[in-house]
Amino acid sequence: MEKKIFDKTYDNMEDAVEDITKDLPEGTEIEIVDRYSALGIPRPGDDCCKGQCEGTGFVPIHRDHENDEEGPWHDLWLECEKESPTDDGYHFVTCPRCKGKRVEPEDN
Repeated sequence: MEKKIFDKTYDNMEDAVEDITKDLPEGTEIEIVDRYSALGIPRPGDDCCKGQCEGTGFVPIHRDHENDEEGPWHDLWLECEKESPTDDGYHFVTCPRCKGKRVEPEDN
């Protein structure tokens, strides 16, 4: 089976499918893997968190995140690092906006 990787951002899944399949022979099977299916979580709806987690509940943060030595991202990274040191500099931290619930907080 031939595999192709598309590294492009789409506004919605319908546009992605249309663009990816436009030149394929009819009946060709495709599998689309995005950050949500890769994590095994449903794609977010209109009420998803509008923060950096984009509805996943977690944000990958590197130890050198924007050279931010103080502030919420650095503090969250340090908390994770104390619990389990990283090998590659990254931790997936709980989104401070939605607290990992994936839904936009009502007060925003």
